[in-house]
Amino acid sequence: MPVLRIFVLLVAIGTIGPLWFMRQDANADFLIPQLGLQRSVPAAMALLAVGSIALCAGCLVQRLRPIRDWTNGPEMNFAFGMVLWAATILVTLALLGGSPAAIARSIHLLDSRTRGAIPGQSLLFIFFTVGVFQVGLLALYAIDRPTGPRMVGAAGAVLVTAVLAFAMGSRLQAVLALLTPALAAGARGRLRPALMAPPALLGVAIVYMGDIIRRAAQGRDVREGGGILETFTSSFSQIDPMAVAVELAERVPTTALQSIKVVFLWLMPQVIVAHKPLPAPVVARYVYFSDNGGGITLGMFGEYYYYFGIIGMIILAFMTGWALSQLARIAVQGVLLPHYVAFMAVINLLFSSLRDGFFNDIMSYVLLAVLFLVNAAAGALLQASARRATGVA
Repeated sequence: MPVLRIFVLLVAIGTIGPLWFMRQDANADFLIPQLGLQRSVPAAMALLAVGSIALCAGCLVQRLRPIRDWTNGPEMNFAFGMVLWAATILVTLALLGGSPAAIARSIHLLDSRTRGAIPGQSLLFIFFTVGVFQVGLLALYAIDRPTGPRMVGAAGAVLVTAVLAFAMGSRLQAVLALLTPALAAGARGRLRPALMAPPALLGVAIVYMGDIIRRAAQGRDVREGGGILETFTSSFSQIDPMAVAVELAERVPTTALQSIKVVFLWLMPQVIVAHKPLPAPVVARYVYFSDNGGGITLGMFGEYYYYFGIIGMIILAFMTGWALSQLARIAVQGVLLPHYVAFMAVINLLFSSLRDGFFNDIMSYVLLAVLFLVNAAAGALLQASARRATGVA
């Protein structure tokens, strides 16, 4: 997988794009002009460069052997995978309210991007994230072992998931649901590079339309935003969150030990830890907007820097690069469940964690690990049952 090329492209889009638009329009729809963070831009650019170099160095450590050879790992059962995906979608719809009117009302509240807009919002997105990952696994399986029913089933699941994600205001999950099959087909040589353009353009359009819907749901003028390319670069900006992290580290400093405590306790269920310390994105929201209407993501490098300083950022970026290269190597070893899960982890790290922050996104990796165990256990049980039915030892 060309992970380094994709990483460099995403960082370039998220850095050069916003800077160009802000130079053209001092009031462009980016956090830096909104929050008056212009003085933090040089430091943010330098830190992004250092973090990117450290990650690339970690990626290029080729002499280290993979953590484990997964060529004999468990297989995926497509039928069970479809049932599991359908179950997550049904639970998502039930948490949205069940009835069409209740679902429409909940979707409108979610589109407003208000924190705690509906009861059980955290649980809702946990189940839906599982569904997004599961549909990616189904698409990978159908691409590698194509049959008519599998291709139709996987394509239908991808479209349903993408539409529901878009309706719920989760533009990134909609893009990932649609882009994962295209990236998988491209990585396996089943899709020419030129044919990657339509899915990429569709992703840009989804981000733009989602931004318009969000503004309308919030009662804002839909014309106050920028054009389609400005909106896209704003959504995947790297320089914006890094500038926030630089100034936030000055205004609300923290230590490594405090940061470890915050990250650990934030992952604990609320029934165990009732009063949790606020993570950096929520702290930033309070500091800059004086409300609790969500969070300001710091990006992966910004998060590393805010929590652990520049030395910690370099070490963690290097380790992330090494982990990324290991996962990419596992992803291309074969067509078994571990290879699909590794592929999904790479996609999530590049297209979600790079933008939102690794610790902010860590629950996604926990859910992906749980999904691996559930699919592996089901596949093993169904294979054993089939062998017993045929009398094969």
